Amino acid sequence: MKILGPLRQRQWLRSSFAERSIRISSGYPSSPKRKVFSSSLADRPLVACVTGCTGYIASEVVKNLLEKGFHVRGTVRDSSPPGKLNVPIAALAKTLPGSLEIIEADLLNAGSFDDVVAGCDYVFHTASPFLRGLDSQGANIVEQTLIRPALEGTANVLQSVAKNKATVQCTVVTSSVAAVHSFEAEDTPGGGRSVFNEEDWNTRSTQEAGAYLLSKTLAERKAWSIAELEGFKLCTINPSFVLGPPCTDREDGVSIQFGLHLLRTGELTLTGAPVVDVRDVAEAHVRAATYKYSAGRYILSLPHDAENWLAYENLLSADIVDTLLPKLVPVEKPDGAKPRLRFSAQKVQSSEGAGLGMQLKPLSKTLVDMVRSMRITHAKCLG
Repeated sequence: MKILGPLRQRQWLRSSFAERSIRISSGYPSSPKRKVFSSSLADRPLVACVTGCTGYIASEVVKNLLEKGFHVRGTVRDSSPPGKLNVPIAALAKTLPGSLEIIEADLLNAGSFDDVVAGCDYVFHTASPFLRGLDSQGANIVEQTLIRPALEGTANVLQSVAKNKATVQCTVVTSSVAAVHSFEAEDTPGGGRSVFNEEDWNTRSTQEAGAYLLSKTLAERKAWSIAELEGFKLCTINPSFVLGPPCTDREDGVSIQFGLHLLRTGELTLTGAPVVDVRDVAEAHVRAATYKYSAGRYILSLPHDAENWLAYENLLSADIVDTLLPKLVPVEKPDGAKPRLRFSAQKVQSSEGAGLGMQLKPLSKTLVDMVRSMRITHAKCLG
């Protein structure tokens, strides 16, 4: 493990507990019996580890934590190529209340996260491969590229948590709705329900059909087995297809490629899967970690499928096409088409029990903000 050092150091405010505590948004569930979990360590900021911190979701989690005054330990696999470090996040760290350091740690190296996790109040394991279309390349490729990194990476990070469970208050793992639903037509919700919720598990995906979905399912099950065996608090965030304004100028990743392709060609390339805003996904990570009554899995998804005709209608209604998307390719709505309701977001939106009291952003805001943002963050890629 190689510590690269803080990107920003800031003197923590010491004048009052209110100044030293995390600034939590007013959207958290609250009542005299339901208080937001906060640190009793009044002489220092709360410390959070974020694995794979340069990723699309992870960088938004880092930003969210920095806004709330955390000291963030962000891990990367290899810092030697300078272009891989997330320049926008480094710049944000200079203006936000929290502080950030970048640390090298290899997900496939047992014990690599021991020193990173030591002394952390919260751990966010977001690093995992998001690769589609490997099913046809054979079981060996799938195993080495998807299954092994997902399982070993999860196990290594959570074993480091287990060694520090006396001080780590909560661990949040980024899973996926892929661990809930196989997206096969024959796959139906349990309990006679019409939509999938946190009680459902994907039991249909295989290495030959749905390899990525299988990797997410196996990794989440591995996380729960370790947490149960070792006895520490775990929550998982299960987002659908994540879109929205990026905190990174990286060009890789399915979500970023969707935005770049839209800006370059005007073509919408949604597959029909439901969408969720990256900012909501990050907020759910932090709320699940810091909220005293959080528990279990949280589906993060708009309830309905996001068809290209629906996205087109949302962009037209936002009145940005002429200025931001002059090449937008029209998509005709089929006669009588209605988006299918697929997932329930009731738990994450609820203000009762383990609910996080969130209101998810509509598809129109997610798309518009993504287009506006990427015209700036990825200007060099757009010519």
